[in-house]
Amino acid sequence: MLSRLNPTVLTIVLLLMTAATALAQEEATSEAVETAPPGISMLLLLSGLGAVLLVGYVMSRREASSNES
Repeated sequence: MLSRLNPTVLTIVLLLMTAATALAQEEATSEAVETAPPGISMLLLLSGLGAVLLVGYVMSRREASSNES
């Protein structure tokens, strides 16, 4: 039980520390807001979806080839 608790607590603590630093940076940079060029968010979204589809395809082909032999 203790071995499962330690990574969980460590993960929660790291997430809280990351959130605290992100909030502190957000307050510091709230005055100087830079906007991204239009289309960057769509590019990132499509590249992420493409990566997910590619990994899914590779995994399905690997599973299909292991079932054939």
